[in-house]
This record gives sequence, C-alpha cells and structure tokens, in this order.
Amino acid sequence: MKAVLSKLISEKFNKVTGIEVLPLEAFCDLDAPVSSHADMLICLIEKTVFCYEKYCLENSLVFDKISSLGYNIVKVKKPCAKEYPHDIALNVLVMGKTLFCNIKNTAEEIINFAKSNGYKIVNVKQGYSACSTLALDERHAISADPSIINALKREGKKVLEISPDGILLDGYGCGFIGGASGISGKKVYFFGDYNSHPSHAEIDAFLNKNGFEPIEIPYKKLCDFGGIKFL
Repeated sequence: MKAVLSKLISEKFNKVTGIEVLPLEAFCDLDAPVSSHADMLICLIEKTVFCYEKYCLENSLVFDKISSLGYNIVKVKKPCAKEYPHDIALNVLVMGKTLFCNIKNTAEEIINFAKSNGYKIVNVKQGYSACSTLALDERHAISADPSIINALKREGKKVLEISPDGILLDGYGCGFIGGASGISGKKVYFFGDYNSHPSHAEIDAFLNKNGFEPIEIPYKKLCDFGGIKFL
C-alpha cells in the first residue's frame, strides 16, 4: 500500500505509519494554502486516477509511479483556477457506487466515467465534497456540511454531524474533516489531535461503534492537509 498526500505532511505520515508516500508538490494554479492537497489534485475511483493535465505533466514522476502500480491516469482537460468554483473539478466524494459532487463544476471526464461504469451521481451544493466529508466506507461518513449530510441521508448513509469548528487550515477560517483525515481499511488517520475538535467525543464514539481505529499524525491541532489517497 502507498499513500498519496501533501508534501507538507508526508514525512511525518511516513514516520508514524511506515507507509510509503508519494508526496504531492504544490500546483501554482490553485490557491496556495490548498495547492498540494490530494483532494484538490486527484480524484480516485476504483483503479482510475483523474488529475489536471497540466499538473500531471509537471509531476510526471509521481504519476508514472502511480501508473506503474496498475492505475489508469486520466488527464482532465478542464483548467483550474484559484477562485471557487474553478478549483473543484476533482473534488468528488466517492462512497461505494455513488458519487456526491457539484455536477456543473465537476470534470467532464469524471462524470462520463461514472455514467459508463454504473455509478449514481448525486448533485450537492457543496463544491468541496471530498474535503468536507470523511467517508469511512460506503455506508458511514462524518461531516459538518448540511448539504452533504442531507444528501448522504437521502441515500441511506449513516452520517455523524459534527461542529464545523476546530480544524485548522492556513489562510482560511477553518478546514474540513475530510481534508484532516484519511481512511484505509479500518484505520482512520488524523492530521493532528482529533481530541482537540469540539465534537471529539461524538467522533470517537462513532468510530468505536463502527469498528474503526483512530491514528494520529502528530501536529499542533487537527489540521486540514487535503486528505489521503491510498493506492
């Protein structure tokens, strides 16, 4: 197993977990605080990795490595920009055979792939769908965003609603739970002390109830580094 995540936290993550990392460099077309975030730079569905064409070309060593692991790389033609909603083409929440995204601003390549492979596409107002949600598996999730929570519940998912506060993201008022964590099997990796979050007791109970183990990557407080894509 390998982990794709921001270069800013990759060294600490590797030291704690021993998992080989593929660090993501910053992409100048995105706003600086989120420019190396995996949930902004990559959409992973099954064995297909979607990425911005320009970023893929600039970071060919990383994507060549991903390709060598048996993943199909799809270069998204849609350009991105620092301003919302021009930065959310790849920010898609995948839970089982359902995608939650702001369809209008999601990359055409992702929408076409989903339609061709039997995925249900659920439109949500929240453009940062992947950032804002920690999907534990295809049935359980944690989020603070009302539009995501309502959409998940309509699809029969079990959702823990948490406080939107308590997650750091430099340059922004706050970060997101999806960007502050990553899931592999039954292990949930948090960037920082998740006990510092206002809803830590509820998060802990939800994880325990559903058989998930929290693992902390040492940092000051819980911090949004853009999540983790596990290969």
